[in-house]
Amino acid sequence: MKAPLLTLTPEELLSISPEVRAKYRDAVTPRAFKPRTNQSQLADIIEDDTDELPDVANSSSHIPPASN
Repeated sequence: MKAPLLTLTPEELLSISPEVRAKYRDAVTPRAFKPRTNQSQLADIIEDDTDELPDVANSSSHIPPASN
């Protein structure tokens, strides 16, 4: 004996099944997320009004020359 085929609209299914309705609601409800603060994205900007250029030749940090 074959099982009878029963077709339900989404509204009918949600009205008769609280479990399905709860899962559906959880799946489609937008969630509020706290914005993440990534320390690498934050920067302090310091404005320098002096006309002097920094002395990079005598600085303690060494930047290797670009290679060709």
